[in-house]
Amino acid sequence: MPQLGILFAAILLIRTISLVPATSQRGNFSGAHFQIFIRQFGTVPFIILLISEIFIKRQVFSCISLITPYSSLRLCLGSHILFIQYSQKMRKSFRRKSDIAGKCKTGCISDFKFAPHFSLIAIAIWRAEVKMCRVILLAALSTVVSAGWAMAGTVNVTPSSMKGWSFSTFDSSYSLNPSAGTTGMVSGPATPPVGTGSAHLATPDGGDTAMIGTEALNGLKLSDITSLSYSTYMTSNNGSQFPYIQIAFNLNDGTGTIDNITFEPPYQTPTTGNPTLANEGPTAINTWQTWNAEDGGWWDGVSNNAGTGVKSLAYYAALYPDATITDLPVTTGSFLGLEFEVGDTSPGDGYTYDGNVDNVTIGIDKVNTTYNFDPDVAVPLPASAWSGLVLLGGLGLFGAVKQLRRRMA
Repeated sequence: MPQLGILFAAILLIRTISLVPATSQRGNFSGAHFQIFIRQFGTVPFIILLISEIFIKRQVFSCISLITPYSSLRLCLGSHILFIQYSQKMRKSFRRKSDIAGKCKTGCISDFKFAPHFSLIAIAIWRAEVKMCRVILLAALSTVVSAGWAMAGTVNVTPSSMKGWSFSTFDSSYSLNPSAGTTGMVSGPATPPVGTGSAHLATPDGGDTAMIGTEALNGLKLSDITSLSYSTYMTSNNGSQFPYIQIAFNLNDGTGTIDNITFEPPYQTPTTGNPTLANEGPTAINTWQTWNAEDGGWWDGVSNNAGTGVKSLAYYAALYPDATITDLPVTTGSFLGLEFEVGDTSPGDGYTYDGNVDNVTIGIDKVNTTYNFDPDVAVPLPASAWSGLVLLGGLGLFGAVKQLRRRMA
């Protein structure tokens, strides 16, 4: 989020203008200071401080202390954090300049030149920054979610971070052809089962193929797959086809044969598919539906047993115990080991195939990973954070003018 970098730079500039006194002294922070900080602000801001200390070399910045009638404010510009150390003794002794200098510890400003009202400015800035830190933290967390770390087992796949997935389109001769279809991450349609978007797959003709696939399963056996499901949304088709799954594998029988099996949603009811397998219900246009391919019916590219002859994934795992998942070479390019596709039916059939895929769950040895397909979404800085920046700017300029007047006096 570049906006946050700009915001922090602006805050740093404002502090430098308004808070740096005529004389300052570098100070070191002890364990006691950290304990005071945790007591005043809590654990989460303290973690932010530690991260800041790791990635920003504090020693290159000057740490200054401001003495006010209310508190001793220790500001480390490198950490973007205000330290406040309350002192009951100081509260009672702030009557004369000599008392202030006598009560100051290492790093305090001995030449106290600020009028009492300046302390109100410093405290107002601190309060605004504490509020802004919370807002910025929430914005950062939302970025973390968009990066795919929202919850264990869920991976967000976006155009800027495809996580091993890729789009491709093939024409009727099985040659890579960018004009053979439309693909990409889009918002919607409607309300996707996970996230806010999905992978869009569309072809202008039944002979073309649009797909999104991955080689993440290449080298594994069919028996290694312990869970496989996905969600589909179909806008237009030939009256039957929905986004389907294809897995290619090498039989490893010495012949070099590469076979493939296909899971299609229309073949998942007792009447349209194998009645001994799970009944997953009929397909529906313009509706998100989730399909359990692990328990559903598949047809083999060699035997072409589509329809009532479909078999379970476990059946093929037992039939081809030595087979390993691999890419399927075609005229130009290859179909990847695991693909989600539309099209590849009958060239010139006059139909357009337009569908979406999301919520892909793949289990390997009973460890499930859900892939959420989403478009890139910029995370805007919340309006409250910009309001805080405006407040800081006003206070900073006010403090700078006051300080300049004192120096000129």
